[in-house]
Amino acid sequence: MNEQFKQFKPFPVNDSHHHIEDVEPIEKTTETFRQLMDFFGYDRILLLALHDWMREDGCVDPTNSMRALYEKQALQPRVYAFAGLQHFGDQRDTPQGYREQLRRAWEMGFDGLKMWEEKPGMRKKLGYALDS
Repeated sequence: MNEQFKQFKPFPVNDSHHHIEDVEPIEKTTETFRQLMDFFGYDRILLLALHDWMREDGCVDPTNSMRALYEKQALQPRVYAFAGLQHFGDQRDTPQGYREQLRRAWEMGFDGLKMWEEKPGMRKKLGYALDS
């Protein structure tokens, strides 16, 4: 751990908000997370798999879930991974459909679900008012 941060760590530190990006090879991503955890003295980190996340270039990354689960395995037991729901914009967007996605995510090894549907941009994308 970085000596500068040692004095601020009287208890375990968990960083609970990291996204997976597809701009680096997976091995480099693994090493980057390992260095980040060691440098800041993190005991654990949480990776958020948002395959529905819109980047500035307009691309959607469908590999986000696989990459998060890979990192969880590669860096265990120091990594948790949360899945994100896929929004199709059609008849598949039902409570039963979302429940099935959550069940599959749990079976694949995700530890929880990233809820970002309440953010204004996502509400707009989904067509729901903020107060709905």
